[in-house]
Amino acid sequence: MFDPLDLYDSPVVGVTNNVVAPYVTIGTSKVEVDNIKTPVEDDEEDIPITVLDLPTIRYATPNVILTVLRLLRSDNQLNFKSDSDCSVKIESAEEIEAYCSKKEISKVCQAEIVDWYANKWPNSLLNTLSKIINKIPNLKTTESTDKLLSYYTSIIRYCEQHSYTTEKDVTILEMILKEASLRISESCGRTAFPSMHRDFQFNNLRTVIKLFEPSMTADNLGWKTWGASMVLSQTLVEDDKHFDFSSLVDLKKQGKLRVLELGSGTGLVGIAWAMKWKELQENNTNSDSKLDVEIYLTDLPDIVDNLKKNVTNNNLDGWAFADVLDWTDPSSFIEKYGADKFDVILVADPIYSPDHPRWVVNMMDKFLKEDGICHFQIPIRNKYARERELLIELLEENKFAIIDSKYEEGNDDWGLVKYLYRKIIRKK
Repeated sequence: MFDPLDLYDSPVVGVTNNVVAPYVTIGTSKVEVDNIKTPVEDDEEDIPITVLDLPTIRYATPNVILTVLRLLRSDNQLNFKSDSDCSVKIESAEEIEAYCSKKEISKVCQAEIVDWYANKWPNSLLNTLSKIINKIPNLKTTESTDKLLSYYTSIIRYCEQHSYTTEKDVTILEMILKEASLRISESCGRTAFPSMHRDFQFNNLRTVIKLFEPSMTADNLGWKTWGASMVLSQTLVEDDKHFDFSSLVDLKKQGKLRVLELGSGTGLVGIAWAMKWKELQENNTNSDSKLDVEIYLTDLPDIVDNLKKNVTNNNLDGWAFADVLDWTDPSSFIEKYGADKFDVILVADPIYSPDHPRWVVNMMDKFLKEDGICHFQIPIRNKYARERELLIELLEENKFAIIDSKYEEGNDDWGLVKYLYRKIIRKK
């Protein structure tokens, strides 16, 4: 059975005016010794709670436990960070209602958890709905992962050891087990994470990009958005000069701009590029200077279904197309879309095996126009130093020139990463 005291190495003894006080602290609740009471802090807004302030399934109602688990649910990610800001208080009735709706917390559950903390297991830090929804989710950032995992597993153990007879009880038990299991997965890193949504917001782009990522089963790396994609997207959309194609001599003849992304994954770079192009063209009132665009986001068959969904979910149908392009055999792509070359090629994080440098340079050589531009972003991973060297050698062999290069830093699921951007053209 889960014992809250197991989460601490030893009891914490309260000290007042350098005299040992006759109580011990469990979480933020002061347990009286010999019925001697202690004062409550005057300002409770800034007092953090701990996992020990959470209700135990042994005593709380199922709805209370379910509510807590949903409050601890991971939020959508914004630029690889949680989209919730712990410094922003949710206070108004409208904000509380919207938040509870987002977390799937019903009115019944709201009433039960308030009753729990106000009456049944009194805790002045959590005795209103506003306090509950402002403090409990913050445990994801203020409490250790191990302590939260202990809490989740205690719930699962208890549910497994107790039988439920009514259909209603069985239904809520299944919901509790599902939520507790998901919280455990979310605590174990991106590779264990269930399917998720991420949002990306960039300077100089009005629209927030929304991406869906399936669970990374079978080590399918294309189902995760990688940090290099965000950094390259920032580089491209934050400076309009990347969308000035007056130097590309074939554009006036063909009347359209052709863009290809290699290894799109969840599609962030291609979607960001297409979104920026769409905004620029929609704001362009000079019909004579408008260009049609064909942008293709490509990857392997297992990746493309999700890639198509992300294109559609960002309202880019008709602006961008997602389809299969196998770097070892591009014949099916050429058969479907023709052999015309592209004005712009986008590539982010394409090197994670010894074969990739040659494959990606082959694709650049096959698909980039004589006056085309390739935007290329890679993370600096120690494991692939030789592959980065080989990439430079192959670019030289195939008569490509690097005309711009810069190191940047950006976030990924595992923290800050160093990246290298290169702008590549064919040698004249």
